[in-house]
Amino acid sequence: MLIICLARKSIEAGFKTHYTTATNLVAKCYKVTIESSRASMMNFYATLTSISDR
Repeated sequence: MLIICLARKSIEAGFKTHYTTATNLVAKCYKVTIESSRASMMNFYATLTSISDR
């Protein structure tokens, strides 16, 4: 519930948000490391504010 409230406040303040789990984030980081597209993925996640561990 806290992550939803934080994300809504972030959106109201003009930030982008993206919901993901820690497991999915690690899997995506591993995949892009293999595919050598890490820079584009990091640029995407650098603009976001919310990551949940659930």
